[in-house]
Amino acid sequence: MNKPLSETVLKWLNTTSDGMIIADELGLMMHANESFFHMTGYDGKDIIGKPIQSLWSKFSAENLGKLKTSLGSYLSVEYQLNKLDFEQDEYIIISLKNISELETLRDELSLEQERMREAKSLAKIGHWELNLITDKLYWSDEVYDMLDLDRADGPPTYATFLNCVHPNDREMVDKVYSNSVKHGTDYNITHRVIVDGGIHYYKEICKTFYDGDIPTKSVGLIQDITEAVIRQEALEKKELELKNTHAAIINVLMEMSDLKDNETGKHVLRTQTYLLKLAKYLKITGKADFSDAYIDLLHQVAPLHDIGKVGIPDHILRKPGKLTADEFEQMKDHTLIGNRVIEKVKNKIGVQGTPYLLAAEKIILYHHEKWDSTGYPMGLQGTHIPLEGRIMALADVYDALRSKRVYKDAMSHEEAKAIIVSETNKHFDPDVVEAFLAIEEEFKKISCELGDTVPA
Repeated sequence: MNKPLSETVLKWLNTTSDGMIIADELGLMMHANESFFHMTGYDGKDIIGKPIQSLWSKFSAENLGKLKTSLGSYLSVEYQLNKLDFEQDEYIIISLKNISELETLRDELSLEQERMREAKSLAKIGHWELNLITDKLYWSDEVYDMLDLDRADGPPTYATFLNCVHPNDREMVDKVYSNSVKHGTDYNITHRVIVDGGIHYYKEICKTFYDGDIPTKSVGLIQDITEAVIRQEALEKKELELKNTHAAIINVLMEMSDLKDNETGKHVLRTQTYLLKLAKYLKITGKADFSDAYIDLLHQVAPLHDIGKVGIPDHILRKPGKLTADEFEQMKDHTLIGNRVIEKVKNKIGVQGTPYLLAAEKIILYHHEKWDSTGYPMGLQGTHIPLEGRIMALADVYDALRSKRVYKDAMSHEEAKAIIVSETNKHFDPDVVEAFLAIEEEFKKISCELGDTVPA
């Protein structure tokens, strides 16, 4: 049994809004914070001293994202398991984030979008018709209501409509509509309208009809999508909060594992930024089939690339000099140790992996593989090495070359560049080296601004 948790750990657990549980190395739950009890309605006797498996039994068998509360209802939660080595003891941290509100927002947004599609297909929102020969404009009653105009003020005109459009959108609306009439291009836009002193978001589509080459009339539909836009903004805000929570958990784990000292913390920040720059460039040039969301995910998990060093003895990890051959062999195990941490998390939650875990696994396990198969731990060659690992490999080596160590001085950018180029098709993927050379000035700037004193 592990010794009682320190006041520092307990304070951190009880100040976070997420439900948090700590279990000992045997999987017995030792402590749960107030947020967990408030979220679930359970009390200490339901949790303390019981195995983690008793917590999993409270999740829906059909949906592992649904946690049963003490009242029998279900909460939508996002959960994570992480290993923590603290003061020579091993713990398991379980974090639970209540995302029920986010799920509700998603459902409401999906329903609203479906209603929008149905409304447009049935043409029952608001419609208008502009005779391009007589310049006569017809509005349905709904359009008058949506623009907050009085029918008694006279027949509508195109100028009347433009005057309702937000000043910053008028030029865009006029240009898109004019082009649709002259060239037959799509008129399918979202713009803002000032209604009773407030701003609304309207979706418009229209089709122009022709007599030969002469445009005769335009027929359009207009719909107020303000509520949908507000919901979308709320959804994006919640998703940003979830991303920030991931980053916070990573930082706390690294700090509590005593990995994030000044030198390592700067190394993590620099390599994380190098990886982001390389991934974006490879995507732009078509060398990486990454979405923007996945690149953002890689940026989040990059700090975990050396998390396996928690299992390396301190006399090796902090040795003030170059490692012996035997010590280096032990150091190489950090990739496998880090991968076992991810595997334990996947086994605990009973899934093969989430995008977050799979991305972390590729970076942790493969960032010391080499293009010519002489790397470790698996000796993979060429494109058999996941691209995520190949990118991390260059970012990691560049930072090591540019950093001062007890047994070596920091290299200049040009010196580090020369070594990386010389290792093309040996250590490094030639496409990744090409990306590095294309953005090398950004690397140099990052190294100087985020690093210790280094030669230019």
